[in-house]
Amino acid sequence: MNRGAWLQRAEALRILAENSLPVYSTDDGPSSVESEAFQKEFTSELRRALADIDQMCRFDEKEQNPEHSMPWALRGRIRFILGYSHWSHDFKNALRFAPDSFTARGLNYLCNSELVVRYAVEENSAEMRQALDACQEIWRQMNTLADKTAEQMQQLEAWEEDLRAYNLRCDQLTDQANSCTLM
Repeated sequence: MNRGAWLQRAEALRILAENSLPVYSTDDGPSSVESEAFQKEFTSELRRALADIDQMCRFDEKEQNPEHSMPWALRGRIRFILGYSHWSHDFKNALRFAPDSFTARGLNYLCNSELVVRYAVEENSAEMRQALDACQEIWRQMNTLADKTAEQMQQLEAWEEDLRAYNLRCDQLTDQANSCTLM
């Protein structure tokens, strides 16, 4: 199998896993068996995708080819979804191969913005601030890249609005954590 086929299959498996919805036998919601089966299939698809990417990335150290950036970025995204630690190192590798890659930074931004939302729901302002700072740094890097397309500029504008909203929510959570109610 050639490199393109490995990458396409891995991306197809990632998309399939991220967009899958569980099917329940009743309107009452999932049974524990159904939830477990869905989670097992979800994890299996992502691990197969990761195996394909790892097969490609195994030999990347020998060549300094910008085309190797995408597999590393996709590997970071898959490892993030699976909850593996050190997923951000894959994005650093992606940028080592293609320092001006908007796509690698975009996937990294997506992972960090999902962390921001997760920590906002958990009302963890300290972790949210750390992920938000990472998002803002990635956004700044993407904003300074030359030769952005109109679509990329639109995406950056939308992310800028998101960052404003995230900052506001993080400030609210920080204020709540710092406030003290005396009884």
